[in-house]
Amino acid sequence: MAENLQKSDCAVFLLGAGASVHLGLPVMVQFLDEARRRYFDEYADEPSRKLEWDSLGSLLSFHAECQASTWALERDWNNLEELYTQADLQKAVATATKKGMTKKQNLCKELAWAIWDVYRAPRGKVLSKTMHNSNVILNRVRNSKLKPIFITTNYDLGIEQGLLGGNGNVERFAYPGFRPSPNQRVSFTGSDNALELQLRKEYVPVIKLHGSVNWERDGKNTVAWCTESVDPETRKPTLELAMHRVPRSRLIENGPFNEPLIVPPALSKMSPDKAVLFQWQAAVDAFTRARELWIVGYSFPATDPFMLRLLHEGLSKNSQLERVSIIDISSQSDWRPKLAMFNQTFNSRRIRYYSMKAAQFFSLAALVSTDWSEIHAQLMDAS
Repeated sequence: MAENLQKSDCAVFLLGAGASVHLGLPVMVQFLDEARRRYFDEYADEPSRKLEWDSLGSLLSFHAECQASTWALERDWNNLEELYTQADLQKAVATATKKGMTKKQNLCKELAWAIWDVYRAPRGKVLSKTMHNSNVILNRVRNSKLKPIFITTNYDLGIEQGLLGGNGNVERFAYPGFRPSPNQRVSFTGSDNALELQLRKEYVPVIKLHGSVNWERDGKNTVAWCTESVDPETRKPTLELAMHRVPRSRLIENGPFNEPLIVPPALSKMSPDKAVLFQWQAAVDAFTRARELWIVGYSFPATDPFMLRLLHEGLSKNSQLERVSIIDISSQSDWRPKLAMFNQTFNSRRIRYYSMKAAQFFSLAALVSTDWSEIHAQLMDAS
């Protein structure tokens, strides 16, 4: 991938968990509550959900095991990041010692499937229009001679569903490194200059740093089910398919897929998968190319230290960045310590903070008439 994309002609939207809360999707500290609800209420007497039920059962059993083991140290086992990190540590030790390796590897896979189930859609339902009139928002961005790019740490399909539009206008999107949009599952190729090529073809790049619920691994290849793809059996768009069916349920009969490609919420946040690592490089290139950076619902948690490295790597090559706009439900005083990560001069001149929910931001952004720069007046009045 090119080291320097030179032109700063993009509006980059970095979306965190707060950008999906209004969809009904839980943040990490609420994950266990939703997992219990599905396990004990929604899936308990539903034979078609047995695979999901089994995965959630493995998650809850491991949670109980960790809770019972805590007598000397205080740990927040209700936080999914803490829980998965412990499972990841056990897998690493088992792999090194060759003792119980398969069991610990399978545990991590079961936890990944539980994560997949909870984040594929709010309570198992199809996502409705999510990013309120996002195609309208993107038209306003383009009117300002900017090219939109989305970067997200979320697994869910809120961005993709939003780009489908509610008025018949469909935005074409592509994941960097994947072939853009044939009417089939899309394979990861890792082509050089992927971000640049997608922008030239007027695709909206969607960079998913931690993978996605519609990405899968078959042991050899990485594929993504895209909005244009249709399942040959059900004829349903595979964006919907990704939210309704468990790919591994077809493992024995017709399909090789056996694992969702999501980066589990371990504290290290690293993945050996080439497709995921390619997203990180694409994010650096996007930050390099940003004239405007919008940080929506992302609070730079201590458990995600790599984001600061990505930002530094990209912005160090970008002298044309004009503005960083932060949308977060927290008050500005609560956010102030985090603003210290920006250079003081840069902070005072180019950073704007708006205290509001992501859903309110998307609604206000869609109301901008023609000039995207008007958005700041709207946000200032509302925050």
